[in-house]
Amino acid sequence: MTTNRAASSRLERSAHAEVEIILHPIPSADSKPYIIVFGPDQQLWFCESGTSKIGRMNPGNRSFVEFDTPTPDSRPIGITPAADGALWFCENAGNRIGRITTAGAITEFPVLTAGAGPDGIVAGPDGNVWFSEAHLSRLGRITPRGTVTEFSEGLTPGCRPLSLVVRDGDLWFSEYEAGQIGRISMDGKVTEYPLPTPNCEPRAMVTHPDGSIWF
Repeated sequence: MTTNRAASSRLERSAHAEVEIILHPIPSADSKPYIIVFGPDQQLWFCESGTSKIGRMNPGNRSFVEFDTPTPDSRPIGITPAADGALWFCENAGNRIGRITTAGAITEFPVLTAGAGPDGIVAGPDGNVWFSEAHLSRLGRITPRGTVTEFSEGLTPGCRPLSLVVRDGDLWFSEYEAGQIGRISMDGKVTEYPLPTPNCEPRAMVTHPDGSIWF
């Protein structure tokens, strides 16, 4: 674990006078930050895919704390707060799902199939955490105790699922290679919706307050 309580920030002004961008340097060089979420402790949590760390930033005093993943070169790339009060993350190269408490204690759980490439991750409405297996074109579910289940039935082979969001009690996910949006119910039933534009490669997704999904 590394700590930086004196991070210097830099203000960048955009061409639009009403917008200000403040940059906060991460302590580790080449950290390659990937995905950032607001944690239950009112801190900002993010993956450092280049240094195999999970970072935490205090937005009040702009200080950083970094936590090494137990598995070297794990390449964490997705993170989400969950119902158990911890944050869960994907180790894309480590082929594991990680859990980190707000105090920084990390537990790792191996994914069932080698080379799965866990990528996107979200807390499901069923109290479990769901994730995409981009390299195998599957979806995964992990319980708070660490039991992993994989789902492939109904997914287009080679579809490469990435981002996941929750809507209407189900999970919706992007299929980067197939150019589709998928939906999976909590019992594992998959429905796919082709997008009108060929080769559109959908990636990140977000739900809007009006109930629609943007990607």
